Amino acid sequence: MSQFTPAKQPRLRLLGYTRTPNGLQVLPPDERGRLWLEPVRLWLAVQDNELVCYDEAGTPVADYAEVVAARA
Repeated sequence: MSQFTPAKQPRLRLLGYTRTPNGLQVLPPDERGRLWLEPVRLWLAVQDNELVCYDEAGTPVADYAEVVAARA
C-alpha cells in the first residue's frame, strides 16, 4: 500500500528590478524583506506566502476581497 504525500506548496520569493541606462538593476529589499515601489509609493512584501501591499506608513492595503466584504 503506497502512502500519499502531498506536494510541497511553492514558496513565494520577492524579486525586484529597476530599469537603468545600463540595463536592469536588482532592487535590494529592506531589512524586513520588503520592496519599495516608488511609482505607486507602496511597499510590496510576502507574508504567509501571499503578496501584500503596505502604504508609506506600513499599514497593509486592503485587497479586493477585503474591500468588497467591508462594503457589504
